[in-house]
Amino acid sequence: MAYNGYGDVAGVRISGRFQFVFDVRHHLIDTFTDRRYAMTVLWRAESIKPLIQPSKISKEQALEMACQCLTKLRYSGDKLPPLLPPRVHQWKWDPPGATKTDPLPFFTVEWQWKKNPDVTYCRIEIDGFRQKLTDFNIMYPLRDIFPPGPPAPAGKE
Repeated sequence: MAYNGYGDVAGVRISGRFQFVFDVRHHLIDTFTDRRYAMTVLWRAESIKPLIQPSKISKEQALEMACQCLTKLRYSGDKLPPLLPPRVHQWKWDPPGATKTDPLPFFTVEWQWKKNPDVTYCRIEIDGFRQKLTDFNIMYPLRDIFPPGPPAPAGKE
């Protein structure tokens, strides 16, 4: 199922699971979500409880995977605006009324924008059990850094 957003943004959902949002004009991926495993999508206990298991990777390895993702998607090095050092957070299952929390094998790596530290420039979620990316979001695409590609053909949606 394809859909259009606003301006030069278009997206697609594949098999109801993988969702991509593209900056069509600049040929960049703005957002990716694996809707089966992304913690940003999961919220029901029956979806999360089966995921309570040890991570196969450390926080440091999750950070390394997130940095590799940025590089593969052309968001790296001097092409990024000034950012604060990344923060790595491991998810925990803490349902209301629980007496203890259970660590989940999911990590979120965030880079705050140095110009405005309240703004998350980039967020990447890593599934530490399957060792895969589950969610990626760039809040401010690099529109001023990359020259625009050719405009999308009219009527092609």
